[in-house]
Amino acid sequence: MRRTVVAAVVSAWFGVACSMGGTTNSGGDDGVVPTTTTAPASPEVSVDRDMVAETRNTRTTVEEASINGTTYPTALVMAPLRYAVDRDWRVELDAGRDYRRFRGDLGIPDDQSSSTAYRVDIVLDNGPPVLSVEVRFGETKTIDLEVTNVLRLGIVLSPGSFGAIAVGNPRLVR
Repeated sequence: MRRTVVAAVVSAWFGVACSMGGTTNSGGDDGVVPTTTTAPASPEVSVDRDMVAETRNTRTTVEEASINGTTYPTALVMAPLRYAVDRDWRVELDAGRDYRRFRGDLGIPDDQSSSTAYRVDIVLDNGPPVLSVEVRFGETKTIDLEVTNVLRLGIVLSPGSFGAIAVGNPRLVR
């Protein structure tokens, strides 16, 4: 009788443990199926070199840069080539119609000449500019643009003098 009660208690405990997702150490296949949890995709994606779809007459890198005294571990740095024949300085990012916003801090890197200045136009899918700003050394302009259903985001540069310009912490937001 005592063995029957102990067996019933053990059997009940085992049933409860298995229904709660517990496991037993049976030394073999215990019938428990492992589950995997996938973390949701981050809502913000830092722009990297793979997102640069096209450059025209511009040397473009993704690297650390200091803009107006703030160091950005990730910055999209663009330097127009001086002797470009067609004077079309542009960088296009592949947004892939996957994002809602483009954000970052636009400015002249601190290691450039203090006379460096640019006019920057941002265009979506080769349309008219959605943002047009003048940027001078020592200034930072905040970018926060709607890019829903945009395939390509273009950054068009018109240098007032030559040197680099950068977008610090460039990111696309889902």
